[in-house]
Amino acid sequence: VHGLAGVAGLALVASLLHQLGRPSRSRVTESLADTLVVVVAAVSLVGTGSSPPSVPVIEPAPIPPQRTAGLDRAVRLAGAERITYDYDVGINQHTTDPVAYATNPPTNGPHAPNWTLDGNYAGRPAPPTGEVVHAQEHGRIVLQYRPGLPRRTLGQLVALFEESPEHVLLVENATQMPCDVAATTWGQGLRCPRVTARTFDALRAFRDRFRDRGPEVVA
Repeated sequence: VHGLAGVAGLALVASLLHQLGRPSRSRVTESLADTLVVVVAAVSLVGTGSSPPSVPVIEPAPIPPQRTAGLDRAVRLAGAERITYDYDVGINQHTTDPVAYATNPPTNGPHAPNWTLDGNYAGRPAPPTGEVVHAQEHGRIVLQYRPGLPRRTLGQLVALFEESPEHVLLVENATQMPCDVAATTWGQGLRCPRVTARTFDALRAFRDRFRDRGPEVVA
């Protein structure tokens, strides 16, 4: 749907540009010029959301190599907690109003029309929660950390992100989640109360189990 809207918008822009290229500028042409500004603005907003910085803010720090690949065992060894929510709740439900999500951090539910783009946001302000949830609808894995974690821990999360960044976001949490680090996607979550050497295997296993399993997978 988003792609079709973009194509239609660009076609209209092209038509307006053709009109503006005529020699005489009538009142109709001036009106078309005003319309063009509005259309360009609208097209630029289709499917957009927060974007990661072009240059990483936090440098990666060493993390332990993977020792445990199985999700259940990795979660247990990390002292982490799985959370789940009804997969069908919130699919294609867009809103600009505040949403009281059933889980913290949110897994799924009504969400913003735009979505946060894939990437490393470590050290940057948290993207809007509704945009993050929309990214999860697209099958993204979101690695989240609570504000105030040590810079070295953020660097370790950056290293984890860089191991396998496809369809992954690393963001600061904005919902006062009751843990240091979490991983979320549509209908599924993992809460890690504190960061230990075992935490990274739990996050890896969650990422590998649930990546690209959202109801609306977008490349």
